[in-house]
Amino acid sequence: MPSERMRLFWTFVDIRKFDDARKCIAEDFECNALHPEKHTTLLVAASAAGMCKTAAEQEQCLELIKALRVRGASWTQTSRSQNLHSLWKKSDLEKTQLLVPFGTHSALSFVQAWLKELKGKEEWEYNASFLHKVLQTFLPETQPSRNKLAIDEGIVDLWENLLLATDSHDLTIDTAEGPVTAHAQMLKAASPVVRAMLESSMKERHTQRVQLNDTPREAVALLLEILYTCSSQNEPDYKTVLAALDLAHRWQVQVVVRILGELLEQMITDESFASIAEHAALKGLEALKKACQKFGAESKVIQDQLKKDTLPKVLKEMFHQETAAAGAPRKKRKCF
Repeated sequence: MPSERMRLFWTFVDIRKFDDARKCIAEDFECNALHPEKHTTLLVAASAAGMCKTAAEQEQCLELIKALRVRGASWTQTSRSQNLHSLWKKSDLEKTQLLVPFGTHSALSFVQAWLKELKGKEEWEYNASFLHKVLQTFLPETQPSRNKLAIDEGIVDLWENLLLATDSHDLTIDTAEGPVTAHAQMLKAASPVVRAMLESSMKERHTQRVQLNDTPREAVALLLEILYTCSSQNEPDYKTVLAALDLAHRWQVQVVVRILGELLEQMITDESFASIAEHAALKGLEALKKACQKFGAESKVIQDQLKKDTLPKVLKEMFHQETAAAGAPRKKRKCF
C-alpha cells in the first residue's frame, strides 16, 4: 500500500472519520501496521479513537473494525507504545479523568482493560456499551468449537429430500454456470445478508433471484448441501470449498464458515497451502490459520518458498506473527 494512503488512513482514524478510513482499505492494505507515531495497532487505534461520542460514530467505527478484521488485522497483535489513552468529563476533568496506557496491549486486552476501568461507573455506561460491541466484532473468531450431535440417518435423508424438492423452491441463485434453487426461508434464517436482500426494497425481493455470477455453481451447491444436511455426498476439491467459504463468509453464514474451515484443515497440501492460508489470514479464521502455520512449519516446500520470498505478503506476516508470539531467541554469548 502506498505510504501516502497509509498516512491518510491513520489521519482519518485519528480524527474519527471512520467511513473515510474504511475507503482506504484495499487489496494491498497493511493489515497489521503500527501507527507511525503512537505505535498502536490498527484495531487498538480504531477502538480507542475517542471511544466514539455518538451512535453514528460508534456504528462507523464498528464497521471499520469489521473491515479490518476481514482483511486479516489481528486482535491479538500487541502495540509498542508509551502513550496513554484518556477519557474525562468536561464538567470536571480532575475528578473524572481515566487513563489506560497503550503499552503492549492487543486490541482484545486493551478493550478488556478499559472495561475494567469503567466497571461500576454509571457516568461511563455509554462508553462501556460501545466497548462491548467492539468485543462482539471478535466473536466469530473466539467462539468455541461447534457442538456435534448424532443424528439418525433417516432424518438426514428427509433434510436431503427437502433440498432436492425443487418444485417447492422459491428462490433462484444465478451462478457462473447456471441457476441453483433453494427455499428462501432457509437462506433468510441462515444469512442476515440474504434476509436483508429479500426483506428490503432491493430488486432481489421482487425477482426472488440472487445474482452470483462470480461464484461457481458447485460452490453454491456445496453451501446449500451443508446448510440443509450438514453433509455432502460429493468429494469437493479445495478450490470448490474455498469458493463456498467465500460465499458463506460474504453472506455471514457463520455455522457453514466453521464447517468449511474444519474441512479445509484436512485439505492443506503443498499445492493448496497458499490459497487456503491466504483465505484463513484474510478472513480471520484462527483455527484454520493455526493449521496452516503448523503445516507450513513442517513442510520443506513451504519453508523453501519462505526463504526465496515467493509467498504473498499476508502469508509471510502469518509466519512472522507466529515467530514473534513465541518470543525472540536468546542471544548466544561467550562469557569471559
